[in-house]
This record gives sequence, C-alpha cells and structure tokens, in this order.
Amino acid sequence: MPLHVAAEDARFAVEDIQTELHEDGVYYLSARLDVSLGSDMLSALRNGVSLVLQMDFELNRPRRFWKDDRLVSLEQRYQLRFHALTKQYTVSNLNTGIQESFHTLHGALDYFSRIRSLPIFDAGLLQQGASYRARLRLHLDLGALPLVLQIRAYTNRNWRISSPWMVWTMPL
Repeated sequence: MPLHVAAEDARFAVEDIQTELHEDGVYYLSARLDVSLGSDMLSALRNGVSLVLQMDFELNRPRRFWKDDRLVSLEQRYQLRFHALTKQYTVSNLNTGIQESFHTLHGALDYFSRIRSLPIFDAGLLQQGASYRARLRLHLDLGALPLVLQIRAYTNRNWRISSPWMVWTMPL
C-alpha cells in the first residue's frame, strides 16, 4: 500500500475492499486506502490546520427503468491533526471518538489507510435472490477547513481531492 507523505498533487484511492457477514448478522467492511497528501495540505497540517478525511459507503439495489434504490448511506469521518507542542500526529474517528497518536505522519497515515472491520449494515436489509451494488470513496471534507482556507481550497484543484468510487457487487 503506497503512502506518500508529501506529493506535489494530493491523491486518494481505494486499493482493496473486503466485506464479511459476521455471526451477529452485520456486514463488516475492511479496506486498504492509498493516501497522498499534497504539499499545501502538509504545510497547513504542520501549521495547525486539522484535515478531515471522509469515507462514504453506499449500498444500492439496481433497478432497470428507474434510479437505483439506496438502502444504506454511511459517512465515516476521520480527523488528522499535528500537535506542535508534543510533535505528534493524531487520527481521530469523529464517529466514535476513538483517537490514536503517532510520532510520525507516516505512522498516522499508515494507521488511517487500513480500515478494519467497520460495521456497515445489518444483513436483514438484504432480500435473498436480489442483486446489490456497493460503492466506497474517500475525500477531503473542505467544509471542515477554517473559513479562510475554504475559499482557497474550493478554487484550487490540489485541495479538491477525492478518490473515484470503487464499485463492487455484494455477495449474499
């Protein structure tokens, strides 16, 4: 899994996805992400700006003559911060409040890039014999940036970073 700390252009990609049905009747997602922070993002991070990375998951039932029926829409948000006083990076799961600290940015990005056993939906939502399409993407939440930076971020392609949707058929 490639991790690039300071690339001129930022890049996010979903590299690998696995879904599993556990005994509790819930589907869990594991994924490998490729996260490359651009030099502008890295500079902002080291100057006290938190970056919020959002992972979007959707589960749809395809329909032939109408738009797909969306069954599940999940946003998982993570905050990446640098603490100048302790010289540590933190990754906080904003949905659960769980926070981890790291001595290096590489360590923080490595931790973030491995999503393990994230509960995504209850198996009771699925009907036997039906077809389901899932998709996942990762993007920088520009609205979480300080207002002064938002204007620059919305007008600069190096800040408007998003992975393409990775789409797969859900196994039943």
